[in-house]
Amino acid sequence: MSTICKASRGRIQERSSYGNPVDEFSERVAVVTGAARGLGAAYARALAERGAAVSVLDVLAGQAEGVAEEIVSRGGRALAVETDVSDRNAFGAAVDATIREFGQVDILINNAGLGTTDQTHGVPWYEWPGEAWDKVVAVNMRGCFFGAQAVAPHMMERGWGRIINVSSATFWSPVAEAVHYVAAKGGVIGLTRALSKGLGNHGVTVNTLVPGLTRTEQMDGMYPPEVFEQYARMRAIQRDAHPKDIVGTLLYLCSTASDFVTGQAFIVDGGHIFD
Repeated sequence: MSTICKASRGRIQERSSYGNPVDEFSERVAVVTGAARGLGAAYARALAERGAAVSVLDVLAGQAEGVAEEIVSRGGRALAVETDVSDRNAFGAAVDATIREFGQVDILINNAGLGTTDQTHGVPWYEWPGEAWDKVVAVNMRGCFFGAQAVAPHMMERGWGRIINVSSATFWSPVAEAVHYVAAKGGVIGLTRALSKGLGNHGVTVNTLVPGLTRTEQMDGMYPPEVFEQYARMRAIQRDAHPKDIVGTLLYLCSTASDFVTGQAFIVDGGHIFD
């Protein structure tokens, strides 16, 4: 399903909260999935603060609309679209809605993810039903592919584009309890590399962003404080990660500064994983 929840236009503020000129992305239109909360919402806000028009995609329609309204209240341009990224037609419809509203699409952030389901939580992996595996893989990996399918023709026609697929540090430090999630996020890295080969000569770069465990309201609700403390001690930079620590790399990958960078995985975790 893909339902337009809110279309809004505004006037961007003079400077972003990151201290940079807000017009860096003023001629860009970004689609961000899983953008109703957590890091996805942070990505959407950061791009909007630098001038981009942003399409906020999520299955959580009300929260997605809230993010879009917040962006507009701060002078930005935003559209919220209820979207299941594992549905190819829905993803395509959301991109079409973005183009109708803003005229183009330049940046895709494939951030939507699913870590577990009721069928796998607390159940040994060798007892999981096939549909539980399929659901997690569908959101985490198939969604990235459907997103690329939806935006690539438009980006190729314009001769410029950025696709950033979000993976996970669990690919480097896996746990059996999340074997479906780890496999899917590893697949995202392979997908990124393959897509980069096909799109590079069209001015479209494809890279993977790999954030470490990050303090967001969503993550704070999933893990006790001791988990964050443990991760902080294992990092070279021994402190918690916050969305602002991840956003800088994302913005670089969306910018013209990364014109010659494609097919790469960028681990942003304060020096926990070394690859």
